[in-house]
Amino acid sequence: MTSTIETPRQRVADLILAGAFLALTQIEVWVFSLGDDEPSIGFRVGASLATAIASSALAWRRSRPGVSFWANAAGVIGAIALGFPSDVYQWTNLIAMYSVGAYGSNLQRWTALPAGVGGVLFYFYRFPFEGGAALVAFLCALWVVGWLAGRIYGARLDEIQLRHEMELSRRLAEANEQRLVLEEERMRIARELHDIVGHTVNVMVVHAGAGRREIGGDEALVRQAFDTIESTGRAAMNELDRVLALLRRDRADADRLPMPGVGDLPELAMTFIDTGLDVEVEVSGPGDEVPASVGLAAYRIVQEALTNTLRHGSARSAAVTVEVADTSLEVSVVDDGTGDPSGFHPGRGIVGMKERAALHDGTVTIDGADAGGVEVRATLSWEGPGG
Repeated sequence: MTSTIETPRQRVADLILAGAFLALTQIEVWVFSLGDDEPSIGFRVGASLATAIASSALAWRRSRPGVSFWANAAGVIGAIALGFPSDVYQWTNLIAMYSVGAYGSNLQRWTALPAGVGGVLFYFYRFPFEGGAALVAFLCALWVVGWLAGRIYGARLDEIQLRHEMELSRRLAEANEQRLVLEEERMRIARELHDIVGHTVNVMVVHAGAGRREIGGDEALVRQAFDTIESTGRAAMNELDRVLALLRRDRADADRLPMPGVGDLPELAMTFIDTGLDVEVEVSGPGDEVPASVGLAAYRIVQEALTNTLRHGSARSAAVTVEVADTSLEVSVVDDGTGDPSGFHPGRGIVGMKERAALHDGTVTIDGADAGGVEVRATLSWEGPGG
């Protein structure tokens, strides 16, 4: 069925159409003589009522095509049955026939067709003096053509509606895809914030504790602790500014703030060395050819692994090894602490590491090291230039 939403202009047009036929039929009923004999008042009232129903039904020809057609047909048949021949009201049925063909359901269309043609035949049966067989055949054909014209127009409306629904579905799919991308971006930013804040707060807490213990003691150690807290806080603020710029979609500001990568691991190690954790970094292979997104993921994985070592492992040293191949890299972080991987519970940090690796078709494993302690191993990959 063609779903039609009537516009205000179309509604006004249909009201005018119905009003015009109503006026014409009422003039015909009350002004002109209806046949050879002067009709009675009762006859005129009956004809007036029947033609009023037939004409008024056109006001709903778009919004209620089936109701409109059958109400019109009832009015027309009533006028014919009363014996009121006319040059006006029968044309309202042709309009109703077209309308049900255009806007009605398939059931309404196919039931209206024989009813409309049957109405034409009934008119000439009741008033044989109105025309011969040729005129009857012509008018029956005209009613069929009117129905076909409406049906063709209805098919066009169906096609337009289907196209509109397909376009709407496409837009909804695009909107859903954009929403998923946005949610993924927000999750990435949340991981960024967790890595930045978690690492920074742990470093600052360790140095604050060291400074507190040295109060009244070695002034140089106290100064070094507070210098580290200050520099770490400034670095954290710079990274937070970059991440918040991404959150605001301020791409110009975000692009001016470089993303940390494999080449920044020695600098990252220094922030841990200042806390008393001896960290060695070794990068082999073309580290400068690692894509920025992969380099950032490797950096954050190392940062989280060292933060966990500092927080839980009671380690004195850690070794960071990065091996870069053509389209992959492998990261290893091994400490000499007392952490037991079997007792680890996957908190936000470990989950974040695994999510970062999964974004680059990689994995993260946490096992006991051969010489004691914990080893975090991650693999990341990317498509090559021909991929």
